[in-house]
Amino acid sequence: MNQHALIITIERESKWSKVSIYDPTEGMDKPVMAQGEASNWRTALGEALSKIELPEPTINDIVKSEEESK
Repeated sequence: MNQHALIITIERESKWSKVSIYDPTEGMDKPVMAQGEASNWRTALGEALSKIELPEPTINDIVKSEEESK
């Protein structure tokens, strides 16, 4: 099973929510991987998640690399 880490920000304005997803290996200074907007933050999150391609490397790759370097 591969695991991925993502940074998710939720901006709530009045009755509207905007969700942005970032790749943690790139940092938040890089462009967002995906965004979603909706009246409910859960719907906005689902919209954003449906647009992304999972980043490489996976958490498993990073852990494996760290273990091999020991």
